Amino acid sequence: MISTRDTSPDPFSAVDGVTLEGYVEVCRALVRTAGDSARRIEEVLAAHDLSPDRWERITAEWLERIRIHPLIRTEFRHLYARGMDEFEVTNE
Repeated sequence: MISTRDTSPDPFSAVDGVTLEGYVEVCRALVRTAGDSARRIEEVLAAHDLSPDRWERITAEWLERIRIHPLIRTEFRHLYARGMDEFEVTNE
C-alpha cells in the first residue's frame, strides 16, 4: 500500500525539509519540555524554525509513513528510544 500523500520514491526523504531524525528530535523536545502548554509548544517549534501549521503537516506525513513502512517505523522507534536514553543519562 502506498500513501497518497507520499510522492517521493524514497520514503525516508525529508518532509518539507524535515528528515526522520529531525522529526524525532522535535518530538522528543516536545515531550520533554512542552507538556500541554500551548505557549511552550510554540516556543519549541519556533526553536526548530517550525510554525504550528507546518509542524501539523509534517507530522501527518511522517505518521503516515511510519504507519505504512515497517523500516521507517523501526528506525523511528530506534531513534526515539536512543534519544530518550541519552536524555535520561544526562539528567540523573
